[in-house]
Amino acid sequence: MSSTDSRIPDDLVTAQAAHNLLAARVEEARIAVLSEFLDLCDADEEPYKAIATLERIDIIPTSPVHPAHQLHLARSIEGVFKRVHLQDLQRAIVYARIWDSYDNSEPSDSVASSDTFPWLTDPLARQSLRRTFSAFVTELSCWDDVEAPAVLSRLRTVVKELDPEDGSVLHGSPEEYAGGL
Repeated sequence: MSSTDSRIPDDLVTAQAAHNLLAARVEEARIAVLSEFLDLCDADEEPYKAIATLERIDIIPTSPVHPAHQLHLARSIEGVFKRVHLQDLQRAIVYARIWDSYDNSEPSDSVASSDTFPWLTDPLARQSLRRTFSAFVTELSCWDDVEAPAVLSRLRTVVKELDPEDGSVLHGSPEEYAGGL
């Protein structure tokens, strides 16, 4: 290759492609770990420091995720949201940065909004999460919590992005779900 040739050498292209593939696999592994952790939370007792652990697993997908991982995560979240005693963990899941690519109202501090990726592409996983999050809205109406309107707002935005055609499943204002606050 001459000094005036502006092409990137093939070995650098191959190295970058390998790096990108490895980074995508690491993200998938983190999603798998998150799913396994949430499976463990679907029990009678919340694991020790569950919210801190969830925050440490911190994931912001920037590339496609295999459908098997998407489905596992959706089922794991569904299990946690069926447990009434896990309200703090449920709230933490709603606020997890994994949903940042579906909530453009508050961009993440550490990752530019252009770096986020709409990673949840499997129709069954999306349907499961819409169903789970929509049912959670009903639970929010029972919370005597000043944070319920903010949780609902984030949830409404995420669900709308998961299914732009069916964002209406979360109707009503956030104030309606604040237990009269």
